[in-house]
Amino acid sequence: MLNVKRDYPVAGKSVRWPEYTARRLIREPVSSPLRAFLSGAICLVPLPRSSPILPKKWGPSLWPALRICEALIESGIGREIVPCLRRIESTRKSATAAQGERPGPHEHYATIDVQLGALPEGAAVLLVDDVITRGATMLGSAWRLQAAFPTVAMKGFAIALTRGAAEDIPDVIEPHVGRIWDDGQSVRREP
Repeated sequence: MLNVKRDYPVAGKSVRWPEYTARRLIREPVSSPLRAFLSGAICLVPLPRSSPILPKKWGPSLWPALRICEALIESGIGREIVPCLRRIESTRKSATAAQGERPGPHEHYATIDVQLGALPEGAAVLLVDDVITRGATMLGSAWRLQAAFPTVAMKGFAIALTRGAAEDIPDVIEPHVGRIWDDGQSVRREP
């Protein structure tokens, strides 16, 4: 997960995780639900990082979700990248926050802004992230985008998801299609 977040190369390969994932999605047979998920003229919307992007004068900030969007577009997945979500206030990182202290979707919703007019009329949107921990960032971002663009059809995509303390992980490259929701008590995710 850390290698994905830091944009390091895949172990033993000369390619970084975003490009490796995009190439695998194109090259290898993918389950039909995932193939349908990634097909069509979708706009790729990178999810914001946990803190605002620094001004260019401080040097370029690493934005893993944008890197993934660029790799997907380069591989022929998606119509265009629309970076219309931006973090206006820092929030705790889910990956490093203690359980019970991770920001929920409402906190993400409150710390994200939308650039109005950025999405083409009638666009289908694929929200793109690097790693899904519980799904709170994805859910809060979807709520924020839905508030600004109520008629937009949205799906989410990440190149990795956490498995908690699972001891038996069958395949780190196994694609999954699932869902994320808030049941009023906490964020739920399948798988």
